[in-house]
Amino acid sequence: MDLHFLLEFQASGYQINYDDWHSKVHAPLDYQSMLHPDVLLREILCSIDLPKYILTNADTAHARKCLDRIGIRDCFEAVFDFEWAQSAGKEQGAISPETPLLCKPQPKIYELALKAINCKAEDVIFFDDSVRNVTSAHNELGMLTVLVGRDGPVPGADVCIPTFHQLPNALPSLFTPKNHQQQEQQHQEEKQQNSH
Repeated sequence: MDLHFLLEFQASGYQINYDDWHSKVHAPLDYQSMLHPDVLLREILCSIDLPKYILTNADTAHARKCLDRIGIRDCFEAVFDFEWAQSAGKEQGAISPETPLLCKPQPKIYELALKAINCKAEDVIFFDDSVRNVTSAHNELGMLTVLVGRDGPVPGADVCIPTFHQLPNALPSLFTPKNHQQQEQQHQEEKQQNSH
């Protein structure tokens, strides 16, 4: 069960203690046997010369445990987790009796994250393993989306990859060195000037 379904329970009149819910969902997980360092994933992330962030419906404790076990937490500028979403939502007036919590795939959570990183939706590549989440980011905000865990095509996903390890083949432009990108941009500008 994910947090999005909790909204439906709340709408039916149930009271939900999110801290209890997170602890009960995550307590039985055996992080030691389920998650292992992923050196290739770390290399892929480190080779992308762009700021990277995580937006997760998980609570802080679970997100940290997962990222630490995989060995990639320091690859990200920030982690926007459940607690952050609720706090930012309250500060921005997005939490109300009608909307008692914020979580993906609600468009507002993406808007708050974009505001926090000072970026426009069209300047972001959004990765997720949920069709519902990438569809919302793509259709509601116009983000370029990558669905991880599926072979495409999937409506709402611009790119589909079975695992994150396939990213360099799927989006090679992310791995082009900055100098090459700058040279290519200069070349294109010169080409346009010469055609006038």
